[in-house]
Parts: sequence; structure tokens; C-alpha cells
Amino acid sequence: MHVGLPVPVLPLPPVRSGGFLGGMRDHDPVGAPSLVVLDAGPEPGRLAMVREAGLARRAREGAGPCWILRFHGWAEPVLSLGKTQALPEDLAESARAAGVDPVRRPTGGGWLLHLPGDLAVTLVARGPLRAGELRGTARLVGEAIAGALERLGLGARAAAASATPPGAGRADVCFQRVDREEVTAGSTKVAGVALARVGRAALVQAAIPLVAATGPLAAFEARWDPRRREAVARTAGIAPGPLAAAIEEGIAERLPAETGEGKTTG
Repeated sequence: MHVGLPVPVLPLPPVRSGGFLGGMRDHDPVGAPSLVVLDAGPEPGRLAMVREAGLARRAREGAGPCWILRFHGWAEPVLSLGKTQALPEDLAESARAAGVDPVRRPTGGGWLLHLPGDLAVTLVARGPLRAGELRGTARLVGEAIAGALERLGLGARAAAASATPPGAGRADVCFQRVDREEVTAGSTKVAGVALARVGRAALVQAAIPLVAATGPLAAFEARWDPRRREAVARTAGIAPGPLAAAIEEGIAERLPAETGEGKTTG
């Protein structure tokens, strides 16, 4: 038996400022598309998914800036599932017992555990997308995260191809495999990157575990997201604020340039 989770369809709430970076900023360098940075800080998982689905819907309709970069944390433990994943009954029961809230992402990929102190990164590209630009948006995020981790002392790279690490178990767990554009440090995956096409627009959601699970959460992690612990061992000592600032800088540096028709070129 599987337990269903609804896809968020609520109206987009206002974005709160005063998170990791101190609020909202608008990058508008000469010759580059507009980039708005939304800095939400910790928030409930369901609210985070509603907000990001809303941003993607607005971009699909051609509204808003060319690029939106959003950072948020987690107000409580959350298990996010890919948009097409079923929630097994035993996983739902374990989540309830550990105080973990299951939510559904508007992007694909496998489930993963998020804890307060972890960092989530979202990029919305308004489009219209040309051939290769959906995957290119995910690559932009993966490379910016890898560059930020490098800057903070952790050697990392964005994967060029998908791979399953030796000894990996269930394919429905995000950190049990490495997909293109996801971030690794050595052989350890340290950031998951999921994407979706939303009409003319692209939505990319990335997650970087930074905090070790303890108590009942450690037992839940060991059963349902065991490789998360390896990621946290590699990212130990990295704080979400400096990491978000370095990612913002990396995204702004990597944005494609505009052409005379208002399109972008990579």
C-alpha cells in the first residue's frame, strides 16, 4: 500500500525577507538577464514547495524576471519526494514516528531527508527554453554549488554523467545515485539537483545536507536515507549563510548573456 501526497496548488504566498543573506536583491548587470534573489530563511517544507511551484507557474505564464534564485532552510525535519514518487506506507509510518513531515516536490528525483540547518537552492528560468537549455539550467546550478564548495574548502565537481555508487541500494532514494549535474566530493554525493519543465520555463531544486541527524532522526536516516550521513561528513563545518552567498555569486557569474532578440546564449 502507498500513501499519496498532493501536489501543491495553493496561491503563492508573499516571500519573507531576512534569511541567510538578509533579504531580496536584484542583479541587473549590463548585457545579462535580470536575476532576482529571494532569501527566505527556514520555513516549513510544505510552504517551501507551494512557494516554488508558484514561482514556476508565474514563469510559465511569462511573468516575473528572467531568472529567480531562491534560498531557504527547513523549519522542521522534512522528507521530500519527487513529483511522481509514491510514499510507501512503512516510510510514512517511520516518518510520523520520527517527527518528519513528508512533502512532494514539483521536480523529479528520489526522496531525501532535510533537517534544520541544511540549505535548499532553487533556480527558476522564465524561458522560452531552446534545445538543451532545460538541462543547461540544471548544469548552471550544479556548477555554481560545486564552485561555492570549492571556495569554502571542499573539493567538489558537478557530475558529467549519471552513476550508481558501489553498494548503492534503492534507486528511489536521492543520495543512492548520482545524476548529471549533481555535485560530488570525491566519490560522495554532496548535493542533489532535480529539475522540471513547467510550460516554457525551467525549475531546478537543489539540496545540500549540512547537519548531522541525531536521536530518532539518526535511526530514520539510517533506514531511509543512509548515504546522507556520508554527505554531511564531507560538508561538516560549512555554514548555510556563507555557502548561499558563494552560490549566489557563482550563479550571477554564470548567467548566459542576452542577444538582441532578448534570448539567452550559453
